[in-house]
Amino acid sequence: MPRSNTPGSRALLVLAATVVLLAVALVITGVISARTATQNAHEGLRARVAERLWAVTSGARAVGGERAQPLIDFLAELDTRDGSVRFMLLDGTVIASTSPDERGTRQQLPDGMPRPAGEVVFGEADGLLTAWASTPMLGGRRPPPPHHRPPPHHGGIDGPFPGLVIAASVPIEDSLIGVTEARTQLALSIAAALLLLIVAGVAIGANRRAARLRDEVERKQRLASLGQLAAILAHEVRTPVAAVRGFAQVLLERLPTDEVRLKDPADRIVRETDRLGRLVDDLLGYARPTAPAFQDAELADLATDSAERMALIAEARDVRLLCDAVPPIPARVDPGRITQVIDNLVLNAIQASPAGETVVIRAEPQRGGALLEVADRGAGVPESERDAIFEPFHTDKAGGTGLGLAVCRRIADEHGAELSIHDNPGGGALFRVQLLG
Repeated sequence: MPRSNTPGSRALLVLAATVVLLAVALVITGVISARTATQNAHEGLRARVAERLWAVTSGARAVGGERAQPLIDFLAELDTRDGSVRFMLLDGTVIASTSPDERGTRQQLPDGMPRPAGEVVFGEADGLLTAWASTPMLGGRRPPPPHHRPPPHHGGIDGPFPGLVIAASVPIEDSLIGVTEARTQLALSIAAALLLLIVAGVAIGANRRAARLRDEVERKQRLASLGQLAAILAHEVRTPVAAVRGFAQVLLERLPTDEVRLKDPADRIVRETDRLGRLVDDLLGYARPTAPAFQDAELADLATDSAERMALIAEARDVRLLCDAVPPIPARVDPGRITQVIDNLVLNAIQASPAGETVVIRAEPQRGGALLEVADRGAGVPESERDAIFEPFHTDKAGGTGLGLAVCRRIADEHGAELSIHDNPGGGALFRVQLLG
């Protein structure tokens, strides 16, 4: 996993976090501004239509509003640019309107009308905000009791009227310019926030790519150092180690059978020189990689063959080995290299699993590639060590070289594959190799 602990990386991440917070602040500010503008616009619009309602009421009283004709004449001179006005009987019949065609029609009154004088009811419909108010006969008589609606024929539409309902309407859209501006500002804020988030995403992506590049450079530098070390080992260590092993093997063969005091040390020398030879071979293989020879292969066969090779080792440790791989699982790989990966992962899983447990090898085709998994029932690998186990010479096994998983990771990288470790749902560790097609 790429590291991002350099000062430049930390500064870039802080900058990205700041950009994200700024984007969130822009959106929140835009939302609050839009809500405030909407609330203020509606409150102002209600005040405006209520003011017009009372102005019309006062004007009607001034012209004498007991009959229809004075009201009709009054509305004919009214400026309609500020909205429409209707005078209605208590049953909704229009007696005068700024739209003359409405005279004599019946309008739907809001619930609870008529209301006591001085109360205003607001409603929105067809893009209009309307204010309704009840008023007694404009000549000065007492109004009827609240909620009392006289018959429609009472007085007719020419008057006299026992009481009236006055409605004043104004267009909502023309009165909410501030809301439109606030919503436009909100849209711009959201767009700016998205742009900032994109910038933050690009910055984070660039940081990760830079971290991966640094890790790759460091890995190649380590490989170069290991290559030099491997050459020294091959020249300076391998030959004398082989000579020591040869002398110990000859000594072991020539000693009498009952000479335990000397045979045991000689046998120990043979075993230890073999281990040292394997270490040199592993180191040479890791430090001097060769290009993989890609070809079309059957991953199920590779997994099955590995299970058969490891069966005796698993049996010796009383571990069951289960292979779940049904062909066809085509993969374009270097069969020898991938076999090395499978064998190494299976051997590690067997060594990590307690007696009586099961190691599962699973392979399946996937769109654009194939998936290989090896799961054990051991103690698992702590999250803090999951990067380190793929580093050379990292091991907690007695006699281990610490190069097995490092070689597996390098082979996976050569194949453009991803080797990762996860928690096994049943307990233990699960190693996953995601191969490309």
